[in-house]
Amino acid sequence: MQLRSDTDPIRDQIFAQVAKADVVIMSGNLLAVALYFRLGETDAPIVLAKGRALTAPVIKEAAITARVYIYEDRDVAELLYPVADVGFYIPKSTYQPVARILADVCKRTGNEFLY
Repeated sequence: MQLRSDTDPIRDQIFAQVAKADVVIMSGNLLAVALYFRLGETDAPIVLAKGRALTAPVIKEAAITARVYIYEDRDVAELLYPVADVGFYIPKSTYQPVARILADVCKRTGNEFLY
């Protein structure tokens, strides 16, 4: 799968989804999970995109382009990646570490998506 072409529909879809995210949780350039959350709107964070190997850097590039906060946390990325499904809420087993990250992002950016 080639993700480098500017006309690649998969790449375009990744960019479109990541642009909606509040945070991308990364483990270097190896894993990336893009999440959307609004208190009172969503019951839990929703996975908008995830990727590893060749796809993780594309997600990172999309986040940079869309000015989505990139949060480096190897442990949470490795916890979340295998159990999170795109288009669905994160599993309950990951609520606590993801909530910690969302709270930290909110504090650092002044983004009030948690309130």
